[in-house]
Amino acid sequence: MKKLMLFAAIAVFGLSNVNAQNFNGGIGVGLPTGDASDFLSFSINADLSYTWNVSDSFDVGLASGLIYVFGKDWEDGPNTIKVDDGQYLPLAATGKLKVSDKFFILADLGYAIGINEDNDGGFYYRPGVGYGISDNMSINLSYTGVSQDYWNYNSINLGLGFKF
Repeated sequence: MKKLMLFAAIAVFGLSNVNAQNFNGGIGVGLPTGDASDFLSFSINADLSYTWNVSDSFDVGLASGLIYVFGKDWEDGPNTIKVDDGQYLPLAATGKLKVSDKFFILADLGYAIGINEDNDGGFYYRPGVGYGISDNMSINLSYTGVSQDYWNYNSINLGLGFKF
C-alpha cells in the first residue's frame, strides 16, 4: 500500500507543469450504512485538497482531511455496549470531472489512517457528485468507504465544498 501511495504522489506531482493550481476545502456530515450503522450514529468530516487542472474539464490532486465518527450504544441481548468514537485521517489521490458548468463527478482513492486506539485504518475510497452553487462553493453528495481487516466503515455524506 505504501508503494501505491508513493506512486500516486509521484504521478500527481509529475503533472505540475499543467495550467492552474487550486486549494479546496470542505465540511460535511454523514450517516453510516451497512454494519457500521449498528455501532455508529453519524459522522462529521473536514477535507482539504490541492489540485491541478489537467484539462478544461478534469482536475487531479492530493487530498486529506479528518473523519470523526460518533459511536452509539449497541444492544447485545441483555447487555448494552457503549461503542467509542472513531477517527480517520484519509490520504488520497483525488479527481474531479466537470460534466457541465455546474455539475461534476468526484473521486478519492487512498488510505485512511486510524487515529483512535484499536483502529488500524484501511483502504479508503469516496466517489461523489457535486453541484456548483457559485464560482467558489458547491454542494456535494458522496459515499465514503474504509475497508479494514475486521470490518468496513461506510457512510453517505452531504457537504459543502469551497475553492480558495
